[in-house]
Amino acid sequence: MKLLFISNYFPPYGHGGYEEWCYEVAHHLREQGDEIIVLTSEQTDVTGGDEPEWVQRKLHLETSLSGTHNAWLFFTQRQQREAANLAELTGLIEGHQPDFVVVWGMWNLSKRLPALAEQIMPNRVVYYIGDYWLTLPNQHRVYWLTPTKNWLGNLPKMLLRRLALYLLSRDEAPPQLQLVHTLFPTAFMQDELASRGFKGQQSAVVAGGVDVTPYQYQEPQLPVEKLNLLYVGRLMADKGVHILIPTLAELVHRYQIPAELVIVGSGGAEYEQRLRELVVEADVASRVVLAGRQEKGALPAFYARADMLLFPTIWEEPFGRVPVEAMANGVVVVGCATGGAADILQHEQTALVVPVDDYEAMAKGIKRLYETPALWRRLVTEAYERVQARFTTKQMARGIRGYLEKVF
Repeated sequence: MKLLFISNYFPPYGHGGYEEWCYEVAHHLREQGDEIIVLTSEQTDVTGGDEPEWVQRKLHLETSLSGTHNAWLFFTQRQQREAANLAELTGLIEGHQPDFVVVWGMWNLSKRLPALAEQIMPNRVVYYIGDYWLTLPNQHRVYWLTPTKNWLGNLPKMLLRRLALYLLSRDEAPPQLQLVHTLFPTAFMQDELASRGFKGQQSAVVAGGVDVTPYQYQEPQLPVEKLNLLYVGRLMADKGVHILIPTLAELVHRYQIPAELVIVGSGGAEYEQRLRELVVEADVASRVVLAGRQEKGALPAFYARADMLLFPTIWEEPFGRVPVEAMANGVVVVGCATGGAADILQHEQTALVVPVDDYEAMAKGIKRLYETPALWRRLVTEAYERVQARFTTKQMARGIRGYLEKVF
């Protein structure tokens, strides 16, 4: 097959699991002999001649991620940049004649891009919907409606806001997407998008996955002298990381369990400061390591040293990549089955599921596993087997290709 992928980001540059899916599926399909072209944004960490020819970093994002030039870009280049994006897509389709277009993350890109793909290749555009980009407004509008943190910078923005919103109101609305073929990583995302009015004419779940090759499965050596707890992810309130500090305090001070917590990730400065203050207040400073953001290649070593992964997320996750990575490594998971994570975290089958925003329940769950090695071992085994059977990117790529073969 000849496939054209469209994505806002493409590794090594990226913000999360969505673009990693695009990258991993592209590589799996190329290994199977399919011809893949990726059209993505100019954002990149690649220097020199390291970029493969099949990756085309030609698209302009709607707004700059740094935010320093957005007002200038809006008034001087907004329409030209969007026209250039549409021309790039048209040229790639005409030049490569793909069998299908596969649309991935579109946040910060105009919906006119997939609409144009639908127009040029009717019934040959497939969407893999791994986040909520379909429901979001364009980033130009978000930029002008969002105050700056610096009041000096906010003053000129306020003066220009009315003109900017007026110009946006005069823009022709992008055509409504047909969404003939939509794939989702979880049943939750399929149902959630349908409830918001985005229901594909032909819809299916192709489970998301992770590249399990970097992870070395190891059975837990029980009992453990010291309980090594791990969190991996963004440091934001909606991820529930703050719950982990009183959870650790309960384990150490109330239950007398020798536990330590490593927190891997970064986020807003104010939230990170809040976490530091909580650590001091809970009297667990000597038992918490804030490891900061780590490159993806460093994560297997963190999983290898961990006994349990804590997944305290509050918001409704589209999927849940981190728990799958932990399960592939033989690390038991205690966490919240919010949103699509419910497809992965099945209580007393693949994990211990606890209520959202409840540190006492999480501490009790951890204590239960600590005192019940047989349950711990069973969860690790069943979770690993489920990952291998359903949640690998090899299975994901096979599912997407199987859908294309079946439908077309």
